[in-house]
Amino acid sequence: MNQNTKLWVDDSRSKPDCTWDHAVSFHEAICMLEAGVYTTLALDHDLGCFYGLREMTGYDIISWLEQRQRNGVYVPTDITCQSDNPGGKRNILMVAARIKAYDEKMRALAS
Repeated sequence: MNQNTKLWVDDSRSKPDCTWDHAVSFHEAICMLEAGVYTTLALDHDLGCFYGLREMTGYDIISWLEQRQRNGVYVPTDITCQSDNPGGKRNILMVAARIKAYDEKMRALAS
């Protein structure tokens, strides 16, 4: 199993360097996030991936992560977005901020 702790999710851009794992689709990213422990996540919004007629995006990935976090499952909190889609990027970063804030709140309560 790969020892990288950073996951790059993008169907059109190459990963920055060899310290990143790379997923090119929603489904691949979900499988990798379930199988590995990542501390850093970089998301594209438009992944060109469909489930039936519905496009599965980076926003769907981060929404899935947020739900897992609320269910007590570890999720990465260092989340960035390299999307050129301004609306998609804004939405992803909004959820990323909620994930980070929730993590900080839970850590403070545990102290």
